[in-house]
Amino acid sequence: TGGHVVVSSEKLIELSNFAMAAAMDPSRWQVFLDAMSGSLRTRVCTQLIGYDQATNAAPLAYASGYDPSILQLYEEHFADKNPFAANFPNCGVGDAISAHELCAPEQLKRTQFYADILHPLEDLYAGGGSMLAFDASRMFLIGGNMRAKDQERHEDDWLRLCVSLAPVIRQSLEI
Repeated sequence: TGGHVVVSSEKLIELSNFAMAAAMDPSRWQVFLDAMSGSLRTRVCTQLIGYDQATNAAPLAYASGYDPSILQLYEEHFADKNPFAANFPNCGVGDAISAHELCAPEQLKRTQFYADILHPLEDLYAGGGSMLAFDASRMFLIGGNMRAKDQERHEDDWLRLCVSLAPVIRQSLEI
């Protein structure tokens, strides 16, 4: 279904405009993520993460759809223990990568990360994203997690949306 429309062209333009606004004002990434998070007919907890050692820019970490207490738990205990992150180096820039390609569910379910973060959020381990940049000095990723029960109906659409938006997000990060 290559021609399958994930979101309307109006929504795609709106999201692109939000990403471009964030190029000038990084606080606008939150507006972009909130809008992207609500783009499909299911809840997608969305994140834009990354760092650029060459520019010494502050690490980028925006999220939408997560309970603040879960974000705090992640920051305090799991930021360096994210089982999905182990396979970030295997992601092609601009390609879609599903959550199960990053970490197989049977492996994920044996982790404390799953027990403390993903399982309490209704098995929020489906989804995935797109690598925006990855080299020796920088890494940027757009992604999102959805409930396992939403995977079959919505994951492919989510991955297509991430790939569709990757060029404009990447361009905004370069400015």
